[in-house]
Amino acid sequence: MLKNYTEQGGNHTVIGGALTIKEGATLNIETGAKLNGLPKAANQAASTETTSPTKAEFNALLEKLKAAGIMIAD
Repeated sequence: MLKNYTEQGGNHTVIGGALTIKEGATLNIETGAKLNGLPKAANQAASTETTSPTKAEFNALLEKLKAAGIMIAD
């Protein structure tokens, strides 16, 4: 059975067993951090709407999600 441990120096923690995150706990992810191996949202095509004033904001949000690696890129 795999075990959880922190390598000498503390720069790398290995979770080989279970990791339980209790209610009320928080996970702080710093800007620019990558979450490799987590599922990503399906790609959403940019809006082609021509009458909505929020089109630019919606498309900007899509681009930010894709740039952060949270959504599959085009």
